[in-house]
Amino acid sequence: MRKQLKTLPGAIRRAYTRDIAFTFRMPSGFAGDVNRTHPFSVIPKLQDVTNPIARYGNAAIYTTTPSARGAIAGDTAVTKIQGIAVRPYPTSQTSSSLLGAPATIGAATPPVTGIIDVLEEGFIWVPIPTGQTPQQTGSVFLWIAATSGAHIQGGFESVTGGASTVTLSNAFWTGGVDTINLVAELQVVRQ
Repeated sequence: MRKQLKTLPGAIRRAYTRDIAFTFRMPSGFAGDVNRTHPFSVIPKLQDVTNPIARYGNAAIYTTTPSARGAIAGDTAVTKIQGIAVRPYPTSQTSSSLLGAPATIGAATPPVTGIIDVLEEGFIWVPIPTGQTPQQTGSVFLWIAATSGAHIQGGFESVTGGASTVTLSNAFWTGGVDTINLVAELQVVRQ
C-alpha cells in the first residue's frame, strides 16, 4: 500500500513514498561506489577530452596534462593504474520523461568533460563480466582491447584475456561477485 503525500494546490501530479523495493535482498553496491571509508583517498581530476573514462568503476590513467583518461589499446606496458572512477553520489540514468518515468538505479555514466572523482587508494565496487569469479587476493587484469561483448575497454577482469589484458600490480580482489549487480570489490593500493 502506498502512502500518498499531500500536494500543493495547482500541483500536476502526486508523489508516492516507497517507490523502490528490493524483492529478496539489497545489492552489495553499484559500480563506482566506494565501499569502505577508512582508509581511502578520492581526488577530483579533469576528464581527458580525447579518451574519457566511459563508466564508473573503470580504470583511470593519468596523462601528462592534469587529466585522467580511460584505458586504450596502446596501454600494453601499463602495470599500475592511478585510480578508479568514483560515482559521486547515488545516481541513476536520466529519464526522458518529466512525469517520473522509471530509471535504472546505478546506470548513470560519467560526464565526458569536466571533473570526475578518482579513487587513488581504498576499496571500491567495480563491474565484472558475467561468468567470472574473482578470488580473494586474486590477480586483477585490465581489459585494454576494444570493447567486445561483456569485456569493456578499461574494465577489470579476474581472468586473463591474453593480449587483450594487462596484469595490475596495485589492485587486488577482496572476494567474490555480487550476482545482483555483477560487481566485485577491488582494493587499490597506492605504490
